[in-house]
Amino acid sequence: MNDPAADAYQKGMACLERKELDAAIAAFTEAIRLDPREAKVYCGRAVAYYGKGEHESAMADYTEAVRLNPSNAVARHGRGLGHGQMGEPDKAIADYTEVIRLDPKLALAYCARGIAHGRKGEYDKAIGDCDEALRLDPQSALAYRCRGVAYQNKGDNTKAEEDFAQAKKLGYKGP
Repeated sequence: MNDPAADAYQKGMACLERKELDAAIAAFTEAIRLDPREAKVYCGRAVAYYGKGEHESAMADYTEAVRLNPSNAVARHGRGLGHGQMGEPDKAIADYTEVIRLDPKLALAYCARGIAHGRKGEYDKAIGDCDEALRLDPQSALAYRCRGVAYQNKGDNTKAEEDFAQAKKLGYKGP
């Protein structure tokens, strides 16, 4: 049986993979028009909007996805990223905390929450979240990098340099 909404969603995902963001947005918008109850479609469109730098539209879609499915960890994680980018660390922490409640083994959520704590100057909490991320994923270059930043901001340059070196060794390529 043919499902036009599902077909439009699949088209949107294919366009995302090819980085055809405008086409992805159009396909996801069509899928939403045909069936506005699918949280995953809003998440897909949010990714495309973020790719274009349209953060407010992405946040609106992630928020709608959370409204439709409050236990959608992907939507909450995406919205947490948006809150972090918009300078709203408390809201980011709240979303990441919920992601962790939904999926306590997701190392990336601990790392992301650690970054948000660090932006608030809560370096011990940031280090604790990065420690948990590394317990779950000992090869997380991002967690080492984030923990290194927290140590550096606390004034512990020795631990910071050790973590920066480990992040680099594991392939971290960011700043």
